[in-house]
Amino acid sequence: TMISTRIKTRETLYHRQPGGGGYGKPFDRLPASVASDVKNDKVSIEVARDQYGVVIDNATLQVDETATKKLRQF
Repeated sequence: TMISTRIKTRETLYHRQPGGGGYGKPFDRLPASVASDVKNDKVSIEVARDQYGVVIDNATLQVDETATKKLRQF
């Protein structure tokens, strides 16, 4: 569906679009790729941990390799 509209001065347009379902198992995704998504505000630190099994340092936004390996053990 295509929508066309005019935005007036001081109006705000907010567009939220769902993400794709992805391909493959989330825990198989490279931790560096998940970290990149966190840095680019595509996923939160919590989603990185809970759904991808990647632990991201809150201050540096870097992958905590040791914690990630431990979390990904099943």
